[in-house]
Amino acid sequence: DLNVPWEIAWGPDDQIWFTEQSGTISKVDPHTGKKKLLLNIVNEVYRQRTLGLLGMAIHPDKNKHFVFIDYTHKRKDSVVVSRLVRYTYTTDTLKDPLVLLEIPASTGHNGSRIAISRDGKIFWATGDAAKYNNAQDTSSLNGKVLRLNIDGSIPEDNPFPGNPVWSF
Repeated sequence: DLNVPWEIAWGPDDQIWFTEQSGTISKVDPHTGKKKLLLNIVNEVYRQRTLGLLGMAIHPDKNKHFVFIDYTHKRKDSVVVSRLVRYTYTTDTLKDPLVLLEIPASTGHNGSRIAISRDGKIFWATGDAAKYNNAQDTSSLNGKVLRLNIDGSIPEDNPFPGNPVWSF
């Protein structure tokens, strides 16, 4: 009874956390099978074809209670964007969303993977937003691996000063 599960990770509570493209994050106790809803942002997520709530990464330092997600969103001006958002987790909920970055999106090719490095940096693999030239265009954030600090700022040692692009 899942709506396109996309990302799965071991939570800090030794439970299985997962996203569903429709806009929910839940966890399952691997011993009992009991499912618990942690976040419902169905009204924030623009779900169409391969669009929706996609990537998720849980900060590996258990003292940093952060979960990072990315999803497609349709703004009030009808522009579709991909959002990278940081949440703070408690025992049974995700709260205090902070939008770290918003980039242009399309009806496909929006990318979706997030990873946290050992030094605590966020790596966000973005899709080319169905514009193939974006991947080699360093002025576009689409079709890249972006690198950010956990507060959304740009690390000083990124290859392009003041730019989140890590690789293209």
